[in-house]
Order: sequence, then structure tokens, then C-alpha cells
Amino acid sequence: MLTSLLQQVRIWPGIWRRRLEWYRLVGPRVDLPFLAMLGLPILGVAGIVCFAYLHGTRVEPAPIQEAMQREARRANRRENDLQCLA
Repeated sequence: MLTSLLQQVRIWPGIWRRRLEWYRLVGPRVDLPFLAMLGLPILGVAGIVCFAYLHGTRVEPAPIQEAMQREARRANRRENDLQCLA
């Protein structure tokens, strides 16, 4: 009786391991949608980082001379509008 009990103790972990392997190989693929839902946001963030930093997207500031001319035109237009309203 003791020897059969010891054999069962040795055999059961192997049986359970094989059952788990069999379930993993043949069982339903429930983890695939979960992994897809987990992977899509990661891929989205990685795409944004890749587009923003690796492709050298830069915003160049306007030259100071152009900005001063633009402000002078706006001030002139405002002055003309106020004169027209008066």
C-alpha cells in the first residue's frame, strides 16, 4: 500500500503537467484576444513615438523680421478699423 501511494505521488505531477500542456496545445485560445487588446495600445504608443521623434518632425520658429512685419500689418489694420468705426 505504501509503495503504491509513493508511485502515485511521483506520477501525479507528471500527469498534471501533461494535462496542462495538452490544454495549452489543444484547448480554446482565450488568451489570444487578451494579448491583442494588450498589444494594440502598446503598438499605438510606439507608432506615435516613432513618428514624432525618429522622423525628425520639427517646428521651425518664424524669423523675427517676418513676425515684426506681421505685427505691424495687424496694428495698421486695427488702426484703420478703429478709424472706420469712428
